[in-house]
Amino acid sequence: MLNSHNYEVLAEKFKIILKNIDSKISSNSSEDIFDEKNNSYNLYQKVETLLNEKKYLEARNLIIENLFENSNDEFLNYLQAKTYYYMGDLLKAQVILEDLLTTNPDFIIAKNDLSVIYYQNGLVDKAIDILKTTIDSGTYNLDILKNLANIYKEIEKFEEAINIFHVIIQKYPDDTEALLTMSKLSYEAGYIDDAILYASKASEIDKNNHEIKNFLQDLSKPKIQT
Repeated sequence: MLNSHNYEVLAEKFKIILKNIDSKISSNSSEDIFDEKNNSYNLYQKVETLLNEKKYLEARNLIIENLFENSNDEFLNYLQAKTYYYMGDLLKAQVILEDLLTTNPDFIIAKNDLSVIYYQNGLVDKAIDILKTTIDSGTYNLDILKNLANIYKEIEKFEEAINIFHVIIQKYPDDTEALLTMSKLSYEAGYIDDAILYASKASEIDKNNHEIKNFLQDLSKPKIQT
C-alpha cells in the first residue's frame, strides 16, 4: 500500500515462512522442509505478480484456494487483505489485518497498511494511535514514520510532523523525500536558513532531482516585499 519497501516485505515473508515451518521440523526431512519453504515463497511471488498486473480476481482466487490448505499462513492472509484493498473492499481488508495483528502484533507491514485504511476511512485518531504505538515500542520503520509524519502534515499538526521528520532524518539521513519535506515545512514556518540547509543536503544526495533543484533555486531568490 503506501510506501511499501521491498526489503521490509521480503523480511516479513521469510520470517513467516520460517515460523510456519518450525513446527514441522521434527516430522519432516530437511529436503521436505526446504521444498515447503520454496513453495511458500513461490506462491507469495505469484500472488504479488498478479497484483502488480492488476489481476485482482485471479489473485484472490489463488489465495483462497491455498488458504483452504493452510489457513494460518500469516503472509498469505496479509496478501488477501492487500488484494481486497486493491479491489476497493476496505472493510474486508481492515478486518483481516485486525485479525492478523491479534495473533502477530509485531507484523509491521500489516500495522502500516491498517493505518492507511483507517486514515482513508476517516478514522484519523485510530491511524495515528497504531503508528504512534509502534514507534513508542522502539520500532523506527521508515514507512511507519513517514505515514505518521504525513498524517500530521495533512491535519495541519505541523509541530508534530516536524518532530517525526527530525526522527526520520536522524535514522535515515539519506532520505531525500524527508529532507525536502522538512525544507518545505521550514520554509512555511519562516525558517528560511533551515529550509535552505535541508534542501541543500537533499540536493547533495540526489543531484539530478529536478524538484529539489527547483525548490532550492526558489529559496535562493530574494523575497518580493508586498
